[in-house]
Amino acid sequence: FQGLGETVVNTNTKLGLKISVEAAPWIPVEEVRIFRNGTLIQTLPILSSKILGHVNRFNKTINLEGIDADSYFTVEAGVKITATGAPVNPALLATVQTIEDGVVPLGYTNPIFVDRDGGGYVPPGL
Repeated sequence: FQGLGETVVNTNTKLGLKISVEAAPWIPVEEVRIFRNGTLIQTLPILSSKILGHVNRFNKTINLEGIDADSYFTVEAGVKITATGAPVNPALLATVQTIEDGVVPLGYTNPIFVDRDGGGYVPPGL
C-alpha cells in the first residue's frame, strides 16, 4: 500500500487503486472520476441514496488493467459534470450554494506514481 504523492513499484500490468471518499452530509457527491496521466479513464457512480446525508460516500478498491508504462493516477469526486465542467444537475447544488453562491464542490487527490518496470519512475511523455 502506498499513499498519495508516493511511488508504487508495480511490475504487473494490473493495479488495485483503493479509493475512499468522505464529505460533509450536505455536500453532494454523485461520482468518482479516475485519471491516468491527466486523462479520464473511468467514472464510477455513487449510489443516489448516499448523495446527501452520509459522511462515507465511497470506499472501494478499483482494479485497473493494461498498465504498460510508468504512469500517475489522480482521483476526483463530486457532482456529475459536463465536458466543460458545468454541473449536470445545478438544482442539486442548492444546499451548498446557500452557504457559498456559485460554488461547485470538488474533491481531488495528489497523484500516486507507478513505476511499471522497477527502473525508477519516468514521467509520461519524457
